[in-house]
Amino acid sequence: MARDDGTSADPKVDEARSLLDQEITQLKQSIHHLSVRRNILAPVSRLPVEMLTEIFLQSADDESDPIRKYWRGVALQTAQLWTRIEVKNEAWVQRLLNLSKNLPVTACFDARFGFTPDNYQGGLLLAEHPGRLRGIRIIVAAPYETILCDLLKQIPAPALESIVWEDTHRSESQDPNSIASNLFKGNTPSLKRIDLHHCGWQWNCMLFRNSVTRLVLDRSFTPCNPSLLQLASALVRMPMLEYLELEDIQATPHHSAFPNPIPELCLSRLKFVRIIASTASCVSILSVLSVIHPEAQIELDCTLEDDYDTTHVWRLGYEIRGLCRRSTTTDEGTQYRSLMMLEQPDPDELCLYLYAWTASLATEVLPVSRSQCSLQICLRPGYMPFTYKAALIEDILSGEFPFENVESLHLAPPLTEPRLGMYNWAAIMLNTCQRLKELWLVGELTGCVLGALADLCELNGTEDGEFVLCPLPLQTLQLVTLEDVDFARSGQGEESARVQLFRMLVQHRTWGQGDVQVRLCLCHNVDIIGQEIQVWRNITVSDEIS
Repeated sequence: MARDDGTSADPKVDEARSLLDQEITQLKQSIHHLSVRRNILAPVSRLPVEMLTEIFLQSADDESDPIRKYWRGVALQTAQLWTRIEVKNEAWVQRLLNLSKNLPVTACFDARFGFTPDNYQGGLLLAEHPGRLRGIRIIVAAPYETILCDLLKQIPAPALESIVWEDTHRSESQDPNSIASNLFKGNTPSLKRIDLHHCGWQWNCMLFRNSVTRLVLDRSFTPCNPSLLQLASALVRMPMLEYLELEDIQATPHHSAFPNPIPELCLSRLKFVRIIASTASCVSILSVLSVIHPEAQIELDCTLEDDYDTTHVWRLGYEIRGLCRRSTTTDEGTQYRSLMMLEQPDPDELCLYLYAWTASLATEVLPVSRSQCSLQICLRPGYMPFTYKAALIEDILSGEFPFENVESLHLAPPLTEPRLGMYNWAAIMLNTCQRLKELWLVGELTGCVLGALADLCELNGTEDGEFVLCPLPLQTLQLVTLEDVDFARSGQGEESARVQLFRMLVQHRTWGQGDVQVRLCLCHNVDIIGQEIQVWRNITVSDEIS
């Protein structure tokens, strides 16, 4: 007889039933696990999410058609389609949380035109699922930042890995530090990626923590610039950084009279650095980076001051050289073996670009290898015309930049007046190109550069009665490529590519190690030097760039 509570008078029977119930529960769990694995192997489960999304959109309106109804059901059962949650009202957020099942989700807040109480309540639902919140994307207008920050303070996010915050319609009257420091109750131990665009933030923000590996800070359109101490104090809390991008962070210099010293930034994992700022700010930011990864890529987009000051460019080279030296175990530091300089037009201005590689690459592959370069510098003229172009190029190539071991050099700026003369190029070659093996020249600068190489061979003298030859690029030069050169250009001076080419070849045969190979690519009026080509035999002509 069974008792009122459903148990038996015999304890052994109850024990046996309990064991069977446990076995049934285990079997149900196993069957569920096997069903999930089986469904994963089904062809429909392997369809791309984009295809399922399109199927759902085409089937959502008509539930009477059995085929559409079936595919609509398939889409609704595919949890991956619903992991992006647009935070609206409470019912909508709950619906998406259910459809996404237990998968990690990304919450998207769009507060450009308002943030209603219904939106607020929908956002609060996320606090009930803190372990599922892996990403947050926010686009907000400045007037609604306060209420959004108030909401985010109430949502713990122990599993949050990424946050993207973009402010729109920001004006100079807005609070430059509008993002609160204690979002998510200060509980974001898994945060790895932070992107903050056009917004203000507090530099002691708890988001800046030691788990972060990617940091993008865009201070555009914000009224207040940080001090170098504020920036360094934030970065020192993120020693695991691998990617750093700073845009319009016009860091004000730190003076030694300040009581608080700037912390030393040892970011040995940092493999990518991009800085978009004035030249002076780039110099200041580089000066506080003590150590980065020895194979890091560095991209600098520098705006020159209105009045070109040569010290800023020299200091930029000095800081890059120091950073390369500190980030490696060798005494010489990172050495750049390949270099390319060219001029590219932007919509409103003409910019000077510099690309450098640590590997010694053939000159013909440099233009197509720019995305893999180790160092990229873009110099913009600012608000004044680019009237100091020649001086700027000379400061870069013969200044503090670590280019003395360059073996492959590609020069392609269409230099307009004022141009560098042979004397200037000779000084550059002595400082930068003593190990030069391959040289690629484009356009009008060809005559001056070749003339400088020829002149260097004549700079010899005697020491203690013995003949000495100065260290010359021609002693190592093996290949010269000339592109888009017009050999019909009149004149016998330094700008005549025809004259300077054969001056250089004669001097190289005298002082170099064998004949240098010369390639003429897409050049004009080559027939003028046809007889010389037959005599020298080390000159090849091509109608295309190999």
